[in-house]
Amino acid sequence: MLWTKKKYDVIIIGGGLSGCTLGYLLRKKSKKVLIVEKQKLKNKSKLCGGLLTKKAFSLLERIYGVENIKELGVCSYEKAFIKNRDDILRLDDLKVYCVHRKHLDDFVLENYLKIGGDILENTTYDSLDVSKQEIVIKGESYKYEKLVGADGVHSQLRKDLIGRIQNCNFALEVYTKDMKNKDVSVYFFEEMNSYGWIFPNKENVSVGVGEVSGRLKIDNLFNQYLSMIDIKSKKKRGAFLPRGNDILLKKFENVYFIGDSAGLISPITGEGIYYALFSAKLLSENMSKDYVKNMKLVKKQIRKELFFKKFV
Repeated sequence: MLWTKKKYDVIIIGGGLSGCTLGYLLRKKSKKVLIVEKQKLKNKSKLCGGLLTKKAFSLLERIYGVENIKELGVCSYEKAFIKNRDDILRLDDLKVYCVHRKHLDDFVLENYLKIGGDILENTTYDSLDVSKQEIVIKGESYKYEKLVGADGVHSQLRKDLIGRIQNCNFALEVYTKDMKNKDVSVYFFEEMNSYGWIFPNKENVSVGVGEVSGRLKIDNLFNQYLSMIDIKSKKKRGAFLPRGNDILLKKFENVYFIGDSAGLISPITGEGIYYALFSAKLLSENMSKDYVKNMKLVKKQIRKELFFKKFV
């Protein structure tokens, strides 16, 4: 049920991982929160390998509780492999985790709804007036104290505020049950500045390729990769990812960005789950200029990775 006065402490555009996590954390503080999501959430399925680094898994536990996340079916692994055409580097005692991304997104949505969060799905906003802190949805006006963009790499809110979408890369992915070698692996195509991944979870294996340079023919590369690891052609799906060189945390007073819509990603590994969780948690704790100030350290780290990826 929507708040009768249509006035919210926070309105979040986007009901994915970062948006629902932020909403959940704010509801725990008794804030009035509305999420506006353009898709039907039961049908929403984000392209994502589902790899959780140790820091991402620990953050997930801190936010949602150790017992609560057991239902996610997270698989843990003690080693991972980094490969290219000539070398294989085995990383032992490197704790990593894999989860089906659809399960993760459903999980955070359910937790947000359980704690009394409001949501308008399968809809977008009609117009926005940041000076009045007012947004119009389906012809009705909603007032807010804070507005948050969590609507993905092609954020409509970001586009409306700065006049363009962010710089993007492209990725392709398939799910398969036919994988014989189910080790967590990242494969670097050094001559083409791209990477492939193999991330197994309980149900199947996510196999994908991420485009780094923005110029190569990724479909041909993906077919070569599938052939190389002996995977027969399956139904592919693609999605755009942040590039990491176009980060926007705040544009106008009382308007913030988190997760993919902020452009947060590891330029080397493509890790975005950690940044989605971290930015949501930090903003829930610092709904002020402190959020941007503290996130500058993250921005600096991502810029370092943009530099070091040239040598990877």
